[in-house]
Amino acid sequence: MKVTLNDNQLTLTRKEFDLLVYLLSNKNKVVTKNAMAEHLWGDEMDLSDDFDFIYTHVKI
Repeated sequence: MKVTLNDNQLTLTRKEFDLLVYLLSNKNKVVTKNAMAEHLWGDEMDLSDDFDFIYTHVKI
């Protein structure tokens, strides 16, 4: 699995890659933090008190 942007190969963690694929598959849709967390962590999401881990993976 490779990701390139402007002819530059990007190094992504597994979670970053999974999140990218999820966002691309939901192009032009609003995706909530809950939906992203549920997709990335499934049942383990219930163990988290906040969404700081989402902010770690999504930066502008």
